[in-house]
Amino acid sequence: MLTRGLRNVTVHLVMGLLILLLQGGCGMRIATTADRRASLAPYSRANIDSEPFERYLLGRTALLVSAPAVGPILPSKPEPWDSERIRVYAFGGNHSVAAAIDHRGYFLTTSHSVEKGAPYLTFRSGGRVRVVPARIVWQGNRSKREPDLAILHVPHRIDHVFKWASLSEVGPVAFATGLDPDGPRLCPECISGHVARVSRHSNRYPAVASIFHDAPVHRGDSGGPLTTPDGELLGINVLLRLSIFQPRPICIACRPDLEWLHSVIERDAHRPVGP
Repeated sequence: MLTRGLRNVTVHLVMGLLILLLQGGCGMRIATTADRRASLAPYSRANIDSEPFERYLLGRTALLVSAPAVGPILPSKPEPWDSERIRVYAFGGNHSVAAAIDHRGYFLTTSHSVEKGAPYLTFRSGGRVRVVPARIVWQGNRSKREPDLAILHVPHRIDHVFKWASLSEVGPVAFATGLDPDGPRLCPECISGHVARVSRHSNRYPAVASIFHDAPVHRGDSGGPLTTPDGELLGINVLLRLSIFQPRPICIACRPDLEWLHSVIERDAHRPVGP
């Protein structure tokens, strides 16, 4: 009995110490809005193909909501391009992000973002903001150690999609697109960080690569694209790893085998459509 009591006391002391470390500012620190804005400040005037890089990245990013959004909204005083930024109201459920990867209406996001069924995607197409129910083409089964990835499709042509970067193009700086929640209002935003390392996992099917970086992501950024400074897609953010031994959380982006990804999309695009 005494041994069990000492063990319980020890467990409580260790848990209390960890809480104090976290609350006292030692160890990990969750990213704030100020952190996210500061990460982007050095690149505020950057361009991709003569286009403001925020506009370039956000124009290829969709918002994913588990319940219908209630009307896209526009700012009262838009910047020269800001009226093209997606803003929607959404109530209840989980919200995340998806990356446009094929003009025929295909998006890549995380499996855990669609665990409760097919979501709605909010994106720009044909000069309009559209809110469309998506169809799940493929979804990784995490209980079978499949990648935390999902391929979605909407019956609309997508004007702008990401081009895939080569893993050899992974550099020290990367950009990510996440979700900026302001009450029921949702809006995508860009952040930046530094790449720590890349790991390949060829023993899984499909094979994937993991890209570790320190961009200040937070909950709701799942499925958001991680890109090179040239706007080419490296992968999508799937996991935020917290540790009291690191000053900043590490985010892990997942990149599927591109040959496998393209084969899944081509099979789906040419599938027979019955009545």
